[in-house]
Amino acid sequence: MIVRKIHLDELPESRRLSSLAFEWVYEDEEPDKKENKTPEELEETEQDRRFEANNTWAAFDEETGEMMASLSVTPFQVYFDGSIVEMGGVGGVSTYPQHRRKGAIRGCLRASYEDAYNRGVPFFYLYAFSEAFYRQYEFERCCTTIQWNFDLRTIPSSKIAGKFILYRGEDDIQKFQQVYDAAAKRFNMMVQRDIYSYEKLKKAHPFKTNRFAYLYEDAQGDPKAYLIFEKSGDAMEVSELIFSDFESLKAVLSFSKSFLPNYSRIRFRAPAHINLDYFCTDYCQSSSGRPIQLNGMARIVHLEKVLQMASYRGSGTIAIRISDGDLEQNNGTFEVVFQDGKAISVAKKDNIAPDLEMPISRLSRAIIGDYHTEDLLYVGDVVLHCSLEKAGQMIYRKPCWINDYF
Repeated sequence: MIVRKIHLDELPESRRLSSLAFEWVYEDEEPDKKENKTPEELEETEQDRRFEANNTWAAFDEETGEMMASLSVTPFQVYFDGSIVEMGGVGGVSTYPQHRRKGAIRGCLRASYEDAYNRGVPFFYLYAFSEAFYRQYEFERCCTTIQWNFDLRTIPSSKIAGKFILYRGEDDIQKFQQVYDAAAKRFNMMVQRDIYSYEKLKKAHPFKTNRFAYLYEDAQGDPKAYLIFEKSGDAMEVSELIFSDFESLKAVLSFSKSFLPNYSRIRFRAPAHINLDYFCTDYCQSSSGRPIQLNGMARIVHLEKVLQMASYRGSGTIAIRISDGDLEQNNGTFEVVFQDGKAISVAKKDNIAPDLEMPISRLSRAIIGDYHTEDLLYVGDVVLHCSLEKAGQMIYRKPCWINDYF
């Protein structure tokens, strides 16, 4: 088996494989469609194709040359403990049925890990069809989300000091960007978006589609929140609700009550660490609820870099022993010396006793902030050799969330 990045002329085969795996219809671009494009559109299409090919890994049968499996690793920038870091978004993981269980996906992932490690990429992230499947490759669920389902009648009414502005499909999105950028900085793993990353918003057109977007400005005229939703039965099905603080969220949810003649409930996702029970005055006499939902899986790729950038509590020294079945560079005991919450040195020292032991998958979730320190007592693959207080200098709850898909 040969594993490598694909060539540009192999991109159609990778797309065919993806269409088979994910059951979508792939059609090669026909010559007449190309003829109808402007030179600028043709150049943009070609750039997109080269970008896609340059970020796609594939496994090939060594004898026949047939493509067995492929996946993409799209570069993103995300927030992590006050810094903007690189993250590889894994997607399009596909194998032809006749080549399954031959190690093709593991080969592609291992090659992409090595490449990313050499480039200093700290994290990979993906959205899984099966958690068990991706745990084989050291991913772990992360950035837990709660889907809040509020009966509009149970939401407390609040005085709205500012105003809501309907997005009409062709308006400037700068104020929406301003709201997102201010909010994203508060959460580990939120994607730093560019102008091309607002497709949900750009597809909102109140007079042509079933998607609506509203911007909230406070009394001073500052943009503080926005809401994008569609009608789904009797529900306002929210695809994005971004808010700056409790007051702006209160305004948005109070505003949602204005839609009571047309809707009976609102559903939206929010980070699990934010408790929004305030917005349901009566769980007993309503159908309001709040199920926990999977929101993707994370994997540390460059462990030493993650430990250098992570935030810690106070000052001290902690040693952690990590096992990684796919990246040898991450195996061993790493000693972190930190002062005033930031690492001043990270060194691999296999001759010292560790304070904690865990697989790279578990640390991936823990260091991003999806655990309370006490959760370590109930995780079977974590071994504590130190007090819970000391472990809590490295592992503790942090705001973490991701709201982009790839």
